[in-house]
Amino acid sequence: GVIPAFTTEIEAVDDPALIADAGLAVEKASEAFLPGDKIVSLQPVAASDSADQSTPELPVRLIADLRRVLATYADREMIYNVERKADGGKSTVVRIRVPAQPVRKLGFWMAMGPIRAIQKGSPAAEAGLQVGDTIREVDGLKPGEDIDPLTLPVYFGKKSGQQVVIRYSRASSSGAVEGECTLTPASDLPGWMESPDSSTAPLTIPSIGLGYQVQNHIAKILPGSEAERVGGLSQLTRITKIELLHPDPGKGKPDAWGNAETPVELPLTATESSTEEEVEANWAWAFDQLQRAPGRKLVLHFDDGKSTGTVTLQDLELEENWGLWVRGFNPGIWRDERVLLRAHSLPEALALGLATTRKVAFSIYRSLKKMVGREVDMESLSGPVGIAKIAYKVAERGFVELLVFLGILSINLAILNFLPIPILDGGHMVFLFWEGITRRKPSITVINWAHAAGMIFLMSLLAFVMWIDFFVSNN
Repeated sequence: GVIPAFTTEIEAVDDPALIADAGLAVEKASEAFLPGDKIVSLQPVAASDSADQSTPELPVRLIADLRRVLATYADREMIYNVERKADGGKSTVVRIRVPAQPVRKLGFWMAMGPIRAIQKGSPAAEAGLQVGDTIREVDGLKPGEDIDPLTLPVYFGKKSGQQVVIRYSRASSSGAVEGECTLTPASDLPGWMESPDSSTAPLTIPSIGLGYQVQNHIAKILPGSEAERVGGLSQLTRITKIELLHPDPGKGKPDAWGNAETPVELPLTATESSTEEEVEANWAWAFDQLQRAPGRKLVLHFDDGKSTGTVTLQDLELEENWGLWVRGFNPGIWRDERVLLRAHSLPEALALGLATTRKVAFSIYRSLKKMVGREVDMESLSGPVGIAKIAYKVAERGFVELLVFLGILSINLAILNFLPIPILDGGHMVFLFWEGITRRKPSITVINWAHAAGMIFLMSLLAFVMWIDFFVSNN
């Protein structure tokens, strides 16, 4: 699927406190960010100098630009140059300082997994690496023993223009074959510029063009870490699930995972949609998720091959030279980038209207198909209350945006009305087709039972979406 690009402008939100996630760097900014603020540039503060003019300003327009700069200077304090509208419509530029956010150390490294994807024409492809290969050494450093596999994107990002020697293993019919190649990262694309967007997505190394798996079993326990002190974990122990719990649920502020009372589970297995088979999640995905709620303690569910159990980690140390690639903005606050197409004649307006209607209609049918195939969570539906909330937010963006939203809503209702459900127009069409094929009308009994079933279905659907509105969406 494709989604619109997101700009660096903060949308109007009901509660400005929700702009920053609890416990992350934005919450500690020198000044609060406000609805309507637009980040126009970033200025990394030099590590040895806190003066504002220590480094040049880096312009940003889209969230992708913002993410790239933040990942490049993840361990540096950042100055955000923010365009803020004042009373009277005039804009001023506000400089807001946001500290770096160190990565939380878990006290162990996981095992290196195989390469899952290689970009065509990338340094990795030109060096001869293939999907399924497993990297064993990078410049003599063994992932899982001498270097954390999760830091490889950062390592390669800092090696732009320099040769890197990789030793790898490759499966063959006669067994594993060892190989070696030398490559040069083509650009200074930083590590963790993009995070795994699903539990099974690979962790990418943008500077060499490959993605890889990080396994869910432990390769090394770090000496002196909390993981070593609490015991229970050892080499080859497999982590099966992570729970994120707030230490004081009654008093905690909402974080990236919602209110503090809500425990969060990160299962480390997933179902492959195409095969319905259970596959192992990428540890890099779980690692990224737990970094976004630093106020929560971790309950690790493990399986060491002999027994299962849990270990709780709550006093995690921070990395000294590895900063988090995000600073703690709520990801739902950004205004998306849209270009409004305006018709200059009646025929052009009709053509644009028909094209948009067709596109929206096909999108709705695809969404319904995915819901039936359980590819989309049914809790993503909205009822009357949810639709009213969305309409209110859209109306704040202007009358034209509201008209577009109402048009999309009308198309939704039209399509739902023509679904083959008794009591709706689509159900009546089914009866008409039946009459046309059999040359006789269905009996009154059949029609009455069908209408009763249709009414029960619609009332059940209404109750379900109302439950989502009041009990799911509010959480």
